[in-house]
Amino acid sequence: MYGGRTDFRVVPWVRLSVLVIASGSIVAAAFCYSQEGLTWICAFFIGFSILGVAGVVESFFMHIRLEESQISFRESFQKTVIPKGDIVKVTWEAGCGVSLLLSDGTWAKVPDLGQNSQGLTNSIRSWLRDP
Repeated sequence: MYGGRTDFRVVPWVRLSVLVIASGSIVAAAFCYSQEGLTWICAFFIGFSILGVAGVVESFFMHIRLEESQISFRESFQKTVIPKGDIVKVTWEAGCGVSLLLSDGTWAKVPDLGQNSQGLTNSIRSWLRDP
């Protein structure tokens, strides 16, 4: 049984950065609205605040899980599950991130969580070798 790391999440500094930016946008929107009312710049901050909150929620739900018979990952509010038997190989390249070659010849891109791509690739390879 594979004994390595099985749960990968967004690194804390990315979560903190998204949270700070979202909070700053909310404060800017509230200040702008209280000073000038609804102007185009205030509307911009409100829109950016909404995107920021969505980013915070997304950063807390994104993950990659190596389960006994499948790999699952959640990105862009969508969950993808790929059976272990459908994965032919795993690879990574600079600027491309981690990708899985599936038995039907298609490639599945694994979400970038701010993790070390080479380390994630090695973990998936080790998991794949485990019967």
